[in-house]
Amino acid sequence: ALRGLGEWARARDHLQEQLRLARRLPGRRLEAVTLGTLGEVLRHQGALEEARQTLEAADRLCAELQLAETHAQILEQLSATLEDLGRPVEALALHKRFHALALEHRSQAAASQLQLLESRLQLERSEAELASAREREQTARAWRTASPRSPTAAPSTSACIWRWSARCAMAARWPWP
Repeated sequence: ALRGLGEWARARDHLQEQLRLARRLPGRRLEAVTLGTLGEVLRHQGALEEARQTLEAADRLCAELQLAETHAQILEQLSATLEDLGRPVEALALHKRFHALALEHRSQAAASQLQLLESRLQLERSEAELASAREREQTARAWRTASPRSPTAAPSTSACIWRWSARCAMAARWPWP
C-alpha cells in the first residue's frame, strides 16, 4: 500500500521488518516475496546496488524454492535494475530468462486449465450418461408395470408369440426370391 502511495522510505522500513519476521518463520516463500518487494522499493529510492544485491538474493531463493511466478517478477525487476546500473548485456540476459520463465509458467497454467476443463467435460458426459440410463430405467419400469388396458402397455407374451407365428406362416407361404 505504501508503495502505491509513493512512500518509499516507510515501505522500506516496513519491508525490512517483515523480512526479519519472515526469516524466523518455517518455509521461505514469504522471505523470497519480501526480498523481491524490498528490491523494487530500493530501486525506486535510487539505491541501485543494494537493490541488485537484494534482488539477486531473491532470485537465488526463488530458484531454490521453484517459485515460478514470483521468480519471473523478480527477474524482471533485476533486469531493470541492471539496466539502471548501466549493465545492458547482463540486463538483456536476465530479461531473456524472465521471458523464458514467464512463458513456461503460462504454459503450465494453460496445461492445468486444459486438464481442469477436460475433467469437467468428462464429468458432464458421465452425468449425462447417468441421467440417460436413469431415464431408460424409469421408462422400462413404467413399461413393465403398465396396465394391460393402457394404450402404452407392453404387449403380452402370448401376443408376441402370436405375431411371430403369423410372420413365420406368411414367410412360409411367400418365400423370399
